[in-house]
Amino acid sequence: MADSCNRGLNERLRYHRRLKAWTLEDVAERLHRLVEHSGSPELGVDAHMVGRWERGVRRPAPRYVALLCDLFELPADELGLVGRVDAALTKENEVRRRQFLEYLAVVSGATMLDWDRVSTLMGGVAGGADAPLLNDLRALTSSYMRQAETLAPRTLLPALRSHLAILTGALQGSQPPDARRRLQSMAAETAATAGRLSHLLENRGDANSLCSLARGLAAEAGDESTLALSLTLSRLQHTPIPYGSYGGDNRKALALLDEAASHLKRGSRPQVKIYVLASRAEDRAVSGDEVGAYGDLDAAETVLARAGFSDSGYFPRWDAGRLGGYRGSCALALRRYEEASKVLEAAVANVAPPTAPQRCAMLTDLAAAYAEQQEVEQACVLLGQSLRMSSESGLGMLVQRINGARRRLTPWQDAPAVRRLDEQLMLLA
Repeated sequence: MADSCNRGLNERLRYHRRLKAWTLEDVAERLHRLVEHSGSPELGVDAHMVGRWERGVRRPAPRYVALLCDLFELPADELGLVGRVDAALTKENEVRRRQFLEYLAVVSGATMLDWDRVSTLMGGVAGGADAPLLNDLRALTSSYMRQAETLAPRTLLPALRSHLAILTGALQGSQPPDARRRLQSMAAETAATAGRLSHLLENRGDANSLCSLARGLAAEAGDESTLALSLTLSRLQHTPIPYGSYGGDNRKALALLDEAASHLKRGSRPQVKIYVLASRAEDRAVSGDEVGAYGDLDAAETVLARAGFSDSGYFPRWDAGRLGGYRGSCALALRRYEEASKVLEAAVANVAPPTAPQRCAMLTDLAAAYAEQQEVEQACVLLGQSLRMSSESGLGMLVQRINGARRRLTPWQDAPAVRRLDEQLMLLA
């Protein structure tokens, strides 16, 4: 029978869950999957019970210990599911941690860090992180967020996951309050960025888990800007925009965006303000709220005009061209096709320099506007360009946006240009 006495917080179990970017619900669901086809009795575990295990309110019964070890592919002691380990095992775990850190250094290219101090930090040694190490971790976090604007998502994502492992590992140990808040904030930023890239790669499960992790960490840290950013990225799981305004759950997207906007303060980072406002404008346009959509766009342009951007890693490449892409997307959703094509033509020409996701989205929306104006040949040319770029970068979500634009060409599906485009799309099916 499980021990229901309070045994203290199980930091190890929480750490390994967060390392995989799983929510409490994810752990419960995955445990159920383990026994689903085994013929074993059904489990009585849910997210609440997993949370009780992590808080030390309840110790899992032997059956659950075995399943947790299978799920995490780790022994019970490393998950904090057994009593104190002896000195030899502690030494073995230290060696494993050091090997793990050496692996992270190779994957992330984080040669700037003092890995002896990082190893000590992840070991939970009393005293916690010192200021120089926190500053190094801050610089590396900002560097990764900047690279998210220029590198292909599948190239950067392994490094982001490695960095997230370092930060969540540091949170496993005892840290002074200020150091803990800084680590939580950096981990939230890293998880949010990894979630955004996972979404672009159409890995919806990872994207959802990473954004949920980011939201929790940002809330714990009291980091309003990162919480607003994480909520806005969570909106990507629901908005119809990536699918050409088809499907999705616009109401859920708007609820998340309204919540994100409520966390914007006078001192919030201007990049985050612009991103929240521009994103909400899109979903307001999908819902037919023209006044609200253009109001948010105008507010975003005001922030852009007044902002003196620092190189903080938060979408540093905001300019009139990038914001023009959102204005064109809104015009398209509002069925103002001539306006959309004019705005998007200017955005494609003026954004400097666009990333692959930006350019694909703008070209796809411009193609959709041309299709609605019966400029079939030009629409197909642009969709072909966008398709090649998105497939080369592995941007599965952008392929879905292209499919949404292709639906607008249905009246001309027998036209040679549309047939050639369909052949390209079939190669990716």
